[in-house]
Amino acid sequence: MKINISTPLLRLTLTFAMFIAMPFITYDGCPSVVCAQTKKKTTTKSSTTTKKATTTKTTTKAKTTSKSTSTAKKTTTAKQTVVLSEKAKLQKEQANTKKLRAQSQQREKNINRSIRSNLDSVVIINNEIHQQQLFIDSLNRTIKTVAHRIDTLYKEIEQLRQDLIDKKAKFTKSMQYLQRNRNPQEELMFIFSAKNLSQVLRRLRYAREYSSYQVVQGKMIKQQQKAMQIKQNDLLNMKTQLVLDKVAVNKRQQELEEMRLRCQQKVEYLNLNLVQVQNQIQQYKEKEAELDKQIEEAIQKEIEEARRIAAEKKAKEEAARKAAEAERKEKERLLAEAKAAREKAEAAKKAAAERMATAQKAKDEATNSADKKDAKKEISTLKSEIKAAEKEMKKADAEIKKADDAVKAATKTENAEKAKIDAWVANDSDTKLTSGFVNNKGRLPMPITGKYVIVRHFGTYTVQGLKAVTLDNKGIDIKGQEGAMATAAFDGEVSSIFQYGSSYIVMLRHGSYITVYSGLSSVSVSKGQKVSTKQNLGKVGKNSDGDLVLHFQLRKESTRLNPEQWVN
Repeated sequence: MKINISTPLLRLTLTFAMFIAMPFITYDGCPSVVCAQTKKKTTTKSSTTTKKATTTKTTTKAKTTSKSTSTAKKTTTAKQTVVLSEKAKLQKEQANTKKLRAQSQQREKNINRSIRSNLDSVVIINNEIHQQQLFIDSLNRTIKTVAHRIDTLYKEIEQLRQDLIDKKAKFTKSMQYLQRNRNPQEELMFIFSAKNLSQVLRRLRYAREYSSYQVVQGKMIKQQQKAMQIKQNDLLNMKTQLVLDKVAVNKRQQELEEMRLRCQQKVEYLNLNLVQVQNQIQQYKEKEAELDKQIEEAIQKEIEEARRIAAEKKAKEEAARKAAEAERKEKERLLAEAKAAREKAEAAKKAAAERMATAQKAKDEATNSADKKDAKKEISTLKSEIKAAEKEMKKADAEIKKADDAVKAATKTENAEKAKIDAWVANDSDTKLTSGFVNNKGRLPMPITGKYVIVRHFGTYTVQGLKAVTLDNKGIDIKGQEGAMATAAFDGEVSSIFQYGSSYIVMLRHGSYITVYSGLSSVSVSKGQKVSTKQNLGKVGKNSDGDLVLHFQLRKESTRLNPEQWVN
């Protein structure tokens, strides 16, 4: 039933009733007694429920925390796995990059080595082509000479054959005539029909000579046949030699064409890598410039030291000579003074003697005693002057003798000093070595043992077939075989040994000339040591390409010379 509480009376009644029942109603609208029990139960239940809820929450929280920790660990592990994977990937990429870089460097190194090898090979092959062409030209000249000789032999044989035919014809005709007219009675009639004895003798001699002539003709025919046989044998030998020479020329020509083909292939390869070739040549030039700078410094130092020693020695010799000359002049001055003193004393003696003669004459002519006494006194004084003059003369003679001996001794000393200087100039070891070195120009031995080939020549030159490639060398580069040793080109003295990179450089002085041996892996001589021609200086080392190459230079003091013009 629906109650309508919209009327004022009813609302008031309900309000009063609720006021009366308020003590018996709990907050939630239940009676207090019932609510107390309910509250107790509810409290217990709530406590249990709260405990359960708390336990549940704690368990849930623990589970959640454990789960979160597990999830965090998994996340961390996953991140670490990703990081490790990225790191491994990065390391792998770095290793691959490093490997690719190493391969690229090795490939570039191989290309550079191939370029250097091909460049050296082109120089070697060009040299071989030149030598081969010279040999072929020599063979062709020989062939022409042999062909000309064969033509000459043909003409000589034909001439001999014609002469032989003519001689045989005449000899046959003569023999046939003798055979037909051979009658002893006719021979006797020919002899005895002579008019006189003289004609008989002439006819007898004619008969003997004619018989001898026939014998000689027979011998000449045999000799000419023999000579013609010799000529024919010579002709056969010449023809054989001509055939052999032509075969040799063809073989050499074929080898020459093969060399040119190989050279062309290498030149084409170098032209394809022209930038690398020019870089290699630039590196060559830079290294050579650095090496040449050290060599120049060492040579200049050696030249200055040699000049200083020579100047000191010359100055010392000159000072000794000048001192001896000054001593001689001083002695000559003393001698001149002694001679002048003697001449003065002699003049004083002469003057005193003349005055004494005058005084003596005056004494003799005096008539009174006073004049005689004065004259006598003057004579006595003049005698004293004459004695004093004679004493001065004796003293001067002694001084002259002493000064003369001193002059002779000084002159002897001066001559000895001059002789020393002349002997030093004539017998100077540098002068002798220089003269010997010059006299052996073109005959000096190659400064390396075993078989060798010159791979780089002296000076500035171009390589045939290469575009815009110019090579410059301060000496020559000699490629040797395993175990090759550098040897002295001439007698001399080790003036310097120094190291450039991993190789050694030895310098020898031959008077005014200096030889340089570079690229040695070891040295068997020491500075200041005297060496002889072909004496081992050290072992030839390997260059960056693994080849045994000796760099050899020749100087006249600081002037560079072409070693190929000096070695044999």
